[in-house]
Amino acid sequence: HLLNSTDELTSKSRRLLLELKVPDRRVDKMVHFARGGDSWLDAAQGKILDFPTQNAESQIVGKLYAMCIEASKKKSGEGEMIDIFDEDARAYARAYNDALDIQKHGGAIALPKHLHDSIPPSLRMLLL
Repeated sequence: HLLNSTDELTSKSRRLLLELKVPDRRVDKMVHFARGGDSWLDAAQGKILDFPTQNAESQIVGKLYAMCIEASKKKSGEGEMIDIFDEDARAYARAYNDALDIQKHGGAIALPKHLHDSIPPSLRMLLL
């Protein structure tokens, strides 16, 4: 916006911006990454290429969704009803939301200890 505007105020701002001396930190970052520093690209590639973990994350999303639905179903005299205030159902729903996040960002899923047994042992590595 500042580079193409003909307004007097933005013209002065543009002139000041062009005169501004900013230290070049790109060289410092390049040296940092060349020495094996924390590279976001390496981390992203590592996450993308970790197929077993991606598979486990996908499986646990489906499992937590199914467990949330199952825990919210209650039998009553009129048949089956959904109880969205059930504590276990709410814990599974929060864990489901966490599972969606770890697929993108990594991390672990918070699930109360008494519910860990409902998750297959091969997927428990993703739980806190």
